[in-house]
Amino acid sequence: VREWVILSEAHTGEAVAGPINCLRIMGWAELSSSRGATDWRLFRRVLQEIEGMAKNAPGLILRKNAFFVCASGKLAKPLEITRWNNARQVFSFEFEDGSKTDVCHDLV
Repeated sequence: VREWVILSEAHTGEAVAGPINCLRIMGWAELSSSRGATDWRLFRRVLQEIEGMAKNAPGLILRKNAFFVCASGKLAKPLEITRWNNARQVFSFEFEDGSKTDVCHDLV
């Protein structure tokens, strides 16, 4: 298993005072066999550091989005992870064509 985490700065939206500065964290894993698995060690460590910083920054808003790509390479719409749906065992992802697929929480 090879795991990558990319941290980048993005400028999104227009607020009253100007653009909103954002940090974007993306992680993915490449499995070398069909029996491969990952526990997202690197991604979780980076995310824990950022969550720790958020506790000490009252103005910081932390939004989590999950993305899913099916085996055929089709990308689902982003799913915002909230404290309510984070507790679910299954996430439901929707594709542009209206089809949906359920993915186990542990795989996201």
